[in-house]
Amino acid sequence: MPQYMLKHIYPMIGSLGEPFTASNTGEATTVPHVDGWKSALTATSEAQIARVDFNGGLYLDIDKIKTVKWRVKFGAMPSGTDFYFGLATANASAVDDITARLLFQLESGYAITVRSDDGTTDSGDVATPWTAASGEQWEFVADFASGIKHAIPSYLSKTGKDAIQIFGGKVGSGRQPLGALNISLENLTGGLQLYSRLDKASGAGLGDATIQLIEIEMAR
Repeated sequence: MPQYMLKHIYPMIGSLGEPFTASNTGEATTVPHVDGWKSALTATSEAQIARVDFNGGLYLDIDKIKTVKWRVKFGAMPSGTDFYFGLATANASAVDDITARLLFQLESGYAITVRSDDGTTDSGDVATPWTAASGEQWEFVADFASGIKHAIPSYLSKTGKDAIQIFGGKVGSGRQPLGALNISLENLTGGLQLYSRLDKASGAGLGDATIQLIEIEMAR
């Protein structure tokens, strides 16, 4: 790795500790598991949230992030359950109220979407060709470094946070590019935190998901 690059690897094994904090609502839990940090919801019909983040510490400078990779194992995802993971500013009671974010979302049916919002421009839910299943391990990459390059006209080229490239795929099957042109945090300045959230508003559905690994490459 070039000396101007810095890599952080979080294997997500062992006790939750700095810089991560688990915040749970209702009977939701986030606990160390043999596969990683497992967030789970119970059958009690109530609002439940299992969240892991930097407790509001926005330590990741948006202008220094090069790539972020997540490895996730999906579990049960019944109707009314949502799982989000990615990068965000400070948490809010509703995910849509977070000021800025780049989040993957898994809903019942296991369809995966991506959404970016830099506080000015919201991409809306961007559909992907990816559909997971319970028990599968997937990897996702947000590439801030490559950008979109246009030879003619060259002024349409975008780099860094202006044109984030997204890749995903089941572990063992390779990763595919999403090819979306509207995933961007162009207007965001400052920092982000790693963020995951498994939630339901009510109902007896049991949901679970495990973050197994996160790798971040940043400029020094």
